[in-house]
Amino acid sequence: MRKFIILACCIGLVVTELNVPEALKRETNSGRAGVKARLSPRGINFIANFLTNALITELVTVSVTSAPQKVSTGAGEVTVNEMTLTINHAPGAIDTRPRAPASVLLQVNQLNIAANLKLGGAVAGNARITTSNAQANLEIAIVRNFNGAPNLRIASCKIVHKAPINLEMASGPAKDALNKEVAELLQSLLCSRAEFITEERINERFSLLSPKMPLANINDETIVKDLIASMRLIRRQRDLFRAERRPRESLITGFNVTRAESLFLDYTILNEVKVNDMGVEIETSGEVSLRGRGGTPFGAVPFSLPPASNADSMLQMVVSDFVPNSLMYHGHTIGLFNTHIDPSTPHFGPIMKTTCSLSSGSLFCLGDLFPTLRRMHPNQQLSMSFSTVQAPVIQFKPTSEGGISFSLLGKIVINIVNPAFNTEEKVAEMGINVDAKMKIRLSSSVVRPKISLNSIILTTLSPGILLQKELDDSVLLAREVLQRMVNDVLREGIPIPVHPLFQLNKPKVKVLNRALLLQTNFDLNERLLRQLTAADLRKRVIRV
Repeated sequence: MRKFIILACCIGLVVTELNVPEALKRETNSGRAGVKARLSPRGINFIANFLTNALITELVTVSVTSAPQKVSTGAGEVTVNEMTLTINHAPGAIDTRPRAPASVLLQVNQLNIAANLKLGGAVAGNARITTSNAQANLEIAIVRNFNGAPNLRIASCKIVHKAPINLEMASGPAKDALNKEVAELLQSLLCSRAEFITEERINERFSLLSPKMPLANINDETIVKDLIASMRLIRRQRDLFRAERRPRESLITGFNVTRAESLFLDYTILNEVKVNDMGVEIETSGEVSLRGRGGTPFGAVPFSLPPASNADSMLQMVVSDFVPNSLMYHGHTIGLFNTHIDPSTPHFGPIMKTTCSLSSGSLFCLGDLFPTLRRMHPNQQLSMSFSTVQAPVIQFKPTSEGGISFSLLGKIVINIVNPAFNTEEKVAEMGINVDAKMKIRLSSSVVRPKISLNSIILTTLSPGILLQKELDDSVLLAREVLQRMVNDVLREGIPIPVHPLFQLNKPKVKVLNRALLLQTNFDLNERLLRQLTAADLRKRVIRV
């Protein structure tokens, strides 16, 4: 048994080595980040404004259990048993400033707040505190948690009052004593709730969201359901890692959904978050792998963020070509890019036969490219099955250094189709070696490539039916067909490694040496964020 396990491991290593394209063999996987991002001061302020306004209602409604506070007065000791918070309207301007090494200063202005107090001890009854212009000053430390997700911690919380604080209660020694404590009481009330929201609604819940998500698009409802399921498992003290992941609904139409579901993009933060005058800098894995298990046998080459931030952009992101190449590698291992073309395939269908003439309605078909196949199998319908023999490779380079290159090594199997029995019989196969240049365009979530072929080499694997000379002669005529087929393989695009909570807004791209620089503004998924931080996760938040 031991010998069998050792033999299996050795075979696995050999197969892995054979699957690694030559262009990537020297790029060992040392755990280097595949994605580096910088939130500019403008982006930080946008997120802070969004979260503050989104959570202001939760700040009021949240129930926080706190120990009674005792205040000594001339009439005896007064106990503040309960305090409830009211915020009369949305805060004014919210200012932020990054502070090295890992925190952000947050200033919330023009808070119009009130607190209702339930008193006991020497004085029983109710009291009310109001202030019309308070300022909350917080320092938010940003760290990564055990799961490689961002974690926020309130390092300090102070309330500054720009207007007098009013205390409404019966006059006397108790009121005089409480007047001296109202500022501290309000600060305790507000800051304790801010800490509770940060820990219980943001950190705890977001730590349960896996940083590894399937390439198949998932909707908001699926994310919330997964989170609720994780919370239930914790409450029942079950091991989170043994929980079975439910299938997710996919919006991908081109790829085989089952296979695309098995590829996960890793958003794990690899190193400590850095904060400087240019903003918040985060380095993440960016690896695409089978079920998020990693294991890509090559890694990212060294690269850096721009030396200066872009004042016009909320986000700068540098994406190494390790991201698409890890997708290509693991996609190849599960046959993600395999393509089948037959007479029913749009654009290709009319040419998928061995014999054609004016009477047949088509002046060109595959039989014209391969005369021996036509002679041996006349008047037959054909299909072609394409599969990658080795993982395709994309290398990002500026135009001055040759531009973006794409290479692919594959195999094409030609089959005779029997429509009467709905069967296919393999009759020939050939190897295909493609070298191409790539142009890209961006949407909010994917990089969509389009290739133009530089060279195509077809090699016969069935010399009795596909003569090498026929393949050499057919390359020019088959160029358009093959180029369209390769573009079809890439049609779903390369995912931009941005978390689903972010929605990029018209990103601009610049090609660097082995990486892409994206500079963009963004929107936040408001409905999802509000629902994730709400008291009841199951309650759907409707934006009015």
